Amino acid sequence: MQNDELIALLAADALPTVPHGTTAASAGGFVGIFGPAAPRFSSRAKVAADAARRMAWLEALMPAGALLPAMPGTQLAHDELPGMVEANRALLERAASEVAGKVQFQVTVGSGDAAPLQGAMAAAELARRLYGLTDSCHALPVHEALISNHVILIEAFREADLDAALAEIDETYPGLEIRQIGPAPAVSFASLRLRRVSSRRIRAALRLLGLGAMPDGDALRVARRAALLAARPGRQGAIREAADILAAAIGCAAPAGPLILAEIWSEGRGATAPHARAAA
Repeated sequence: MQNDELIALLAADALPTVPHGTTAASAGGFVGIFGPAAPRFSSRAKVAADAARRMAWLEALMPAGALLPAMPGTQLAHDELPGMVEANRALLERAASEVAGKVQFQVTVGSGDAAPLQGAMAAAELARRLYGLTDSCHALPVHEALISNHVILIEAFREADLDAALAEIDETYPGLEIRQIGPAPAVSFASLRLRRVSSRRIRAALRLLGLGAMPDGDALRVARRAALLAARPGRQGAIREAADILAAAIGCAAPAGPLILAEIWSEGRGATAPHARAAA
């Protein structure tokens, strides 16, 4: 059976050795890593096992190059990969460049035996240290057992700096339960999500921007600016989305099947598909 769930997109020209259970296909400077689609209904134990296997695959691929993990359940046939890459090349290349040479860590702090005031001071100091290492740091929700929960994306060579910062926190505030998870791929900072856009939706995007036919890049930028300036309140989002769709369609002149639009999801930022936004 052909694997039709996209596990990750790797910025590489040559096919790497892929983990057991996955397959690979190359297109335009990227390699798609595919795995079997998860069943629609599974037990909680099976879901956890599948998630662990998926993360193991991603971690095994990290040495091969800049890796964009796909959101679980991302369906893509092998023969759709070239069209998807061409339609979204600018976005994919930018995202791959942003994560190249970087690794993700999750750092959690439990209160343990520390006094409440000590825990609060430690959480504030840890946040200061983490944000001092990189701009790519997000605070995640905490529950009653945690006083701090962050994910951070850092240059791989700064792993020792992170270790040193955590060691100092541990020494200054004894009794805390500090846990460090990683290095891992940038699942919280650059996860790939795909959506299919029908020809009908493309025609609607053309109408929304006042275009009678598919424009080139310059004409799209002009039409986008004009539509945004003339838009009624609350319509700007729809205009930007229409421009994103047309920018992707321009990048892939003759897709096999529906146009596939890529988005990059990140904690704290949501999804972004900055085709036209970057060009405006």
